[in-house]
Order: sequence, then structure tokens, then C-alpha cells
Amino acid sequence: MSDLHIEQAYDCRDFLRESASKLNWTELEKDTFMDIECAGGLISTTFLLKLFPDIKKVIAIDTHLESDIYENPKVAYHKADITKSTFLVAWKGKIIKIISFHCFNYLPSFDEAVENVSDLMVPNGVLNQPLKQISQVLQLEKERIIEILEVGGVSLAIWHIPHHSVITIRRF
Repeated sequence: MSDLHIEQAYDCRDFLRESASKLNWTELEKDTFMDIECAGGLISTTFLLKLFPDIKKVIAIDTHLESDIYENPKVAYHKADITKSTFLVAWKGKIIKIISFHCFNYLPSFDEAVENVSDLMVPNGVLNQPLKQISQVLQLEKERIIEILEVGGVSLAIWHIPHHSVITIRRF
């Protein structure tokens, strides 16, 4: 593992710990998470399972997965694109927590991704996305998120952890 990957792994671990603390992630045995652009589960999905072994299920999707099948009873890996709703129909209204570690803001169609995420979340569902360049990215994305999700009963919060600012979208 390169130094960059090691740094990303520690950043991801810290992001998940802080998310759990800030958003009160407890009693996760009934929670289904989605990990958007999971990088084959090497970082974020792995840390989710290590930090929160009681998670009911993780739906790990990535546009670059080699295969849809990896062996792990708590994880369903799928080659899928969050900007395309075809695959996502099966999960509509069933996901309580969605994470995307430094990927969500780089998706080809941000608007479609946000709309699909909103459809996937149960009431009180949460999307957590760290942003390194908050000052550059946030202005455009905050306006898009509010425009897309304001009607759907979704709130937007921005909070900070070491090395990151984080956007949290909560559906009511």
C-alpha cells in the first residue's frame, strides 16, 4: 500500500469515527449503509465493518469494480453508477446511511446522483461526504443540493473534522 493510500485509509477511519460521533451512529444492527464509489471495498467499506461490526448490511457500489461478487456476508458489492437509477430501484427508500469518501463531488452528473441518493434514503436517512476543497466546491454544490432537495424535505449541514469539511444531507 502506498503512502497516499495509507493516508487515505487513516483519513477515512477518522471521517467515519467523527461521523458516528456527530450523527450518533449507535445500534446499527438494523441499518443498511451504502458506500458510493467504494474502491472495491479496500478503504471505506473495510473501515465501516471494523469500526461498526453490528452493521446489518453494506451495499458497496463502484463504477470500476471488476465483478459484482466478492465474498463477505455483510457486504453486497455491485458494479453500478449512482447517477443511473436502473440498478438503484431495488434499494429505493431502504438505505439509512450513505457515505462517499472523496468521490461524490467528482461524479459525472452531480444532480442525478443527489436525486438518486434522495430516493434511496428512508426518512431521516443521511448522506455524509467529506470535501477537501470546501471553499472551491461548496458554492456550486450547496446551491445544487438545495435546488434539488429542498422540496423533498432534506436539510444540509456543513461541519468540520481535522483535514476535512463534511457535507451532511438528511432526508425528513
